Amino acid sequence: MIVEFNFRYNGMKVFHASPIKFTEFDFDNNQIHVGDFLAALTVAERKNCTYLYRCELNITLKDIYESEDVGNYEKWKEVIADAKKAGKKVISYHNKYENSLEPSYLVIDPSVLTIQKIQSITPDYIDAELGKFFNDFHI
Repeated sequence: MIVEFNFRYNGMKVFHASPIKFTEFDFDNNQIHVGDFLAALTVAERKNCTYLYRCELNITLKDIYESEDVGNYEKWKEVIADAKKAGKKVISYHNKYENSLEPSYLVIDPSVLTIQKIQSITPDYIDAELGKFFNDFHI
């Protein structure tokens, strides 16, 4: 007997940081990367972002294409093409540029990602939140 699990990541909380405020992701002109809170704060700090997007990602294991972090826009385009050919909705990768405890995702199917909250953030907020994290882990 074959038992197949269709594990769903229903309502997985993910985050995105941006210097621009918007109400919908522009999938036609951008590669949409999301990750855990720590990754988003790291991006916000590095790129002087002023908006933090708290989002919900609704996927199953079958929707995930796994990749290494290939680093740049052009290389990601190749990975996206492979993932789409395989019928996947997101690309999971370990982010080598931002601190994170969880995988990051490059979302290629807009139907699986919804913005739940948009928060204006300041450098002081970013520093305080990163400080809490690193203090909690004694780093």
